[in-house]
Amino acid sequence: MVEETKIPEGYKKTEVGVIPEDWEIRKLGDDYISYIDSDNLSSSTDLKYEFNYISLEYIDNGKMLGYSECTFETAPSRARRRITEEDIMVSTVRPNLKSHYLFKEKKGNWICSTGFSVIRANKKNIIPAFIYFNLFFTYINRQIERLIAGSNYPAISGSDVKNMTIPIPPITEQKAIATALTDVDNLITSLEKLIDKKEKIKQGTMQQLLTGKKRLPGFSGEWELIKIKDIINYTKGFAFKSSEYRKSGIRIIRVSDTTYDSIKSEDAIYIDSNSLNKYKKWVLSQNDLILSTVGSKPPMYDSMVGKVIKVDYENEGSLLNQNAIKLCDKNGNINTQLILYYNLKTKTYLNHIEKIFRGNANQASITLKELFEFEIHLPTNKEEQQAIAQILRDMDSEIKALKQKLQKYKTIKQGMMQELLTGRVRLV
Repeated sequence: MVEETKIPEGYKKTEVGVIPEDWEIRKLGDDYISYIDSDNLSSSTDLKYEFNYISLEYIDNGKMLGYSECTFETAPSRARRRITEEDIMVSTVRPNLKSHYLFKEKKGNWICSTGFSVIRANKKNIIPAFIYFNLFFTYINRQIERLIAGSNYPAISGSDVKNMTIPIPPITEQKAIATALTDVDNLITSLEKLIDKKEKIKQGTMQQLLTGKKRLPGFSGEWELIKIKDIINYTKGFAFKSSEYRKSGIRIIRVSDTTYDSIKSEDAIYIDSNSLNKYKKWVLSQNDLILSTVGSKPPMYDSMVGKVIKVDYENEGSLLNQNAIKLCDKNGNINTQLILYYNLKTKTYLNHIEKIFRGNANQASITLKELFEFEIHLPTNKEEQQAIAQILRDMDSEIKALKQKLQKYKTIKQGMMQELLTGRVRLV
């Protein structure tokens, strides 16, 4: 017989889990909580009525990426929902992607797509930010997963949003919880802005140093314009059989494991360590470059085709899968290799890939012959190469440290949500 979990004193068991006794379960659509989709433009709206329009594409995981200026006459037919400060926009299209937003603008006429449900909190009883943070937490996530289970096109309705339930503490505790989570959110946002600033500075530095427009003190030697094919050796990845995959052993790096600047650790695949001898040709070393030759259809800034990453210490000794190549300097000069790496991160290189890719609506690919025709500027002085590479590596290290700090803050936030939104930790 399974022993029931003991409920702590001062808590009660509910349909969403164990919560404090003075909390209650309410539907989002209860008038006590909020009014949902209650403020919309009518079909008789003046055609010249001007507003700022937020479509689904402008909201991403709690952030507003932009908006468009419209009149009622020129706006899309979905531009109907009025939004004001502290309204909560809930994405009803692919809601599992969590494209929700707590609206912050105080001035102007703002309209969002009917692809959102708009929650307007009853502020006598509810702190808007408290509802907002719940949208990213287990309570709501589970309800959404049940609603979209088995659907090829995951979507929910305004009625579904109204019927969703969350635990509601007294308003003083709501405020304390919302304030604590908002504070850590602000830290995360500030750090994201700093990282973005540092990355833009790095791009500017690359533009100056990798073209010779700016020379470092003490260097005045010649530079040469050289093609990739003249400075590298390459190895194509191997098509490992899925029958060889194991849960541990030697890792296989696939194109799907890579991002713009790193190798993901989750969902890794492996082969038996005893198989290493027959696959030595595809072993990766630290600072090797991995370049994907296949990716999704451009735009290039979103596709992985032609993207390059540098193998870090953690992935040294891994094996390279198909649809990617390993690049190494012909003479074993790590600084030349690094300068190539940074050149393959420039807009000039992306423009080159844009010109040479082939493919259909779903997939793009590049040929090595055309890829290797790309030219880079390279100082003939090895010490100048080293100095340039070191500056850019230092900038990379700073950005990496900031990203690690950002991830730490995000982890802290998740832990806080787990403790505060369940009432395990009480702030008042």
